[in-house]
Amino acid sequence: MSDPMPWIEVLREAFRLGILTSALAAGLAVAVSCALLGPLVVLRRESMIGDGLAHVSLFSVALALILGASPLLVSIPLVVAASLLIQRLDERAGVRSDAAIGLVAASSVAAAVVLASLGGGFQVDLTSYLFGNILMISRTDVFLSAGLSILVTAVILALRRPLLAATHDPDFAQVLGLSPRRLRAILSVLTAVTVVLGIRVAGTMLVSSLIVFPALSALQMRRGFTGTLGLSVLVSVACLLSGLVLSVALNLPTGATIVLLNGGVFILVLGGRALSDRLAQRREQEGADAP
Repeated sequence: MSDPMPWIEVLREAFRLGILTSALAAGLAVAVSCALLGPLVVLRRESMIGDGLAHVSLFSVALALILGASPLLVSIPLVVAASLLIQRLDERAGVRSDAAIGLVAASSVAAAVVLASLGGGFQVDLTSYLFGNILMISRTDVFLSAGLSILVTAVILALRRPLLAATHDPDFAQVLGLSPRRLRAILSVLTAVTVVLGIRVAGTMLVSSLIVFPALSALQMRRGFTGTLGLSVLVSVACLLSGLVLSVALNLPTGATIVLLNGGVFILVLGGRALSDRLAQRREQEGADAP
């Protein structure tokens, strides 16, 4: 029995076939937009909205498969509409955002199950969207994902200060002449688009982790908002690149590998912060005890 191909040869072959090139292009674009959006979503205490919208995207993918249309093109308007619906239920109907997210997510999953039952022949295709498969992304989806990710990134960077003001203190933001409701709507749209783009990377089951984990790791480092955005992007890109290489070299699920690396980074950062705080307290105590 011949020896298995060395991992470096596997990577070289993947690049030669264009598989890893397409995955890198789409993955990097999605990683950056997720990382920039994450701190805003976490600071708003709406971390679960990514998970809720991912359930909506499952329904939209099922609908696209039945219609024979592009899942990405069908998912974007439907998930954006669901995100705005969650906001409206919170602001106008008196339904708290967490309850609104649960309501929309549960309804979407139920509709997806019904469509899967009616479709009959596309369960395998639908299942692939549960966990993602960025190595199988088409060239059309690469260009579309990259273009939309650049747009999301540009909007977040251009409106980062108004978005932060509306997130921290909506009343003060209104005094400054900003519209918290409009800014929240913009954030809802950006979140929806980012979730749809992240489905190919991590699937509907894990896509919210791409938004939350890098943001949580960056927030632990206490570097101010601009620094937090930069650190979040750094963590997200590093985990994406490492996850892609490991998944190809070791034949592991790509999305799950990227998410696990993000989780590992968060644990390391959290442990490092706890150790740093303990050392700082000890030095402070020793200083107070000194004569």
